[in-house]
Amino acid sequence: MQMNLPSWNSTLAWKKIGPYFIIMDPILNKQILTLNEVGEIIWNKCDGGHSLVECIDDLENKFSASREELEKDCLEFISILLKQGLLVSDV
Repeated sequence: MQMNLPSWNSTLAWKKIGPYFIIMDPILNKQILTLNEVGEIIWNKCDGGHSLVECIDDLENKFSASREELEKDCLEFISILLKQGLLVSDV
């Protein structure tokens, strides 16, 4: 059984402006984080309905890195987002 990735913090907003993917706190009207292309792919998969495997598959189709490296980077990035409260987990 595959576990789903964590979900976005429902208090946040995000949008793509040109090449930039920006996460904002609409309550504070403040930009929190600007993501690169890899971060954007990971963020978009963190909707509570996708698994780590699906996220790694998307990254592997887009970038020429080993699956192990992509998984490690993905898990590290998700861990950072969880610690910052940008993602929430049911687990």
